[in-house]
Amino acid sequence: KVTIPDNDLLETVTNFITSASSTSLSDSRIRMIISEETERYYSDTQSAEETAKNIQNKVSVYLKEIK
Repeated sequence: KVTIPDNDLLETVTNFITSASSTSLSDSRIRMIISEETERYYSDTQSAEETAKNIQNKVSVYLKEIK
């Protein structure tokens, strides 16, 4: 059975929708950085911590360059 929502529910849903924000960045260079670094991790040439640090550093530099 479908019912009409009450005003409180409508307000809650409306507030949720208007407060939502979404950021998506799909960039081939970022995907390449992640791929290269995770490949090093899976080949046991660097730790997970090193991998994460390298990805973060390289992506940060790249994002600063494209601004």
